[in-house]
Amino acid sequence: MAISEQNTELVRRFNRFYTRQIGLLRDGLLDSRFSLTQARVLYELAQRPGLRPADLAADLGLDPGYLSRMLKGFERDGLLKRSNSKEDRRVHSLQLTAKGRTEFQKLNARSQAEVGDMLSKLSEGDQGRLVSSMNAIQEVLGGVPQAEVVLRAHRPGDIGWVVARHGELYHQEYQWDVSFEGLVAEIAGKFLTSFDPERERCWIAERGAERLGCIFLVKESKTVAKLRLLLVEPSARGLGVGSKLVDECIAFARQFGYRKLKLWTNDVLHAASIPQGEVEIVVGSNAGKIRGFARDENDTPLSNVTVVLLPDSAQRQRVDLYRSMSSDTTGAYHFEGIPPGSYNVIAWEDVEKEAWRDPAFMRLYEIYGKSLTVNEGTAAEVDVTTLRLR
Repeated sequence: MAISEQNTELVRRFNRFYTRQIGLLRDGLLDSRFSLTQARVLYELAQRPGLRPADLAADLGLDPGYLSRMLKGFERDGLLKRSNSKEDRRVHSLQLTAKGRTEFQKLNARSQAEVGDMLSKLSEGDQGRLVSSMNAIQEVLGGVPQAEVVLRAHRPGDIGWVVARHGELYHQEYQWDVSFEGLVAEIAGKFLTSFDPERERCWIAERGAERLGCIFLVKESKTVAKLRLLLVEPSARGLGVGSKLVDECIAFARQFGYRKLKLWTNDVLHAASIPQGEVEIVVGSNAGKIRGFARDENDTPLSNVTVVLLPDSAQRQRVDLYRSMSSDTTGAYHFEGIPPGSYNVIAWEDVEKEAWRDPAFMRLYEIYGKSLTVNEGTAAEVDVTTLRLR
């Protein structure tokens, strides 16, 4: 991949800024006698008693000889002791002494205080931006796995973000003017002023401290609700965030007695993978059920395989009609709350999440599924033969 000189310089500039910001240019980390590397080794030893030198060197990317000399210095200073392995006396583990733990605790307290002082000068919003950006750096460079996407109820500041992001994204992607942002502000404002906590919800999709999307459920009548202001950030598209938000709406609607959800979409709104016009989602007691077993080619039930319910080709863009689950220990699966219509049930032994939404992928496997029709209030039984990816 091409690397621009500008990006290289921006990374180097950030490195220069941050090393100064956290005091790495000072003589002795945190006004101590320890270097950054020594302090990090003490931290690892404090968190992981019994660590072997070879593992410590590998985890921190240190030269074994350099680490060995450092550890010997810690031993001379009474900070460290070694224990031989009972299985192999050539192998020894490392552990801080009481003096070593005291030195680590001093360093840890100073670090906590210094970071706390830095954060205290920032607003709550800026602290969130900072932590989110730090998480992003770690995720992109492979330092930590991506955090799970979670859904939560709205809180102060979220509705302003909903309005702003709708205005920004729809202008960037579809060149809509500020009148659309005004419409979103009107809808969001009405939601706040007339909010019914027993029958309405706003969900924010979040990973770490970063907002990734939103959706609103607003009551229209005792049995009908509206699904509004569904948005997924471009960086989160393809992660199943839109599906997760819609599924949460449907589950809430079913729990609180709604029979239908209404939503209005436009042909440029692809984030939710739903068609243009008004769509009614059946969530009430008239919905159908599907159950059965996932089996292998010898008709033996298989556990922990992915079973997917797909709408027929005419409704394939309806994200609310998709269902997926893993078969249980007996090989059984079940889907509930299925709106009447035509479907296909397919099972895979190993498949990437959401791969079944890719038309090219489905062209390879759709013929192996089981077709069925779901009627109001009925339960269908369908056993499926589990597929292996080609």
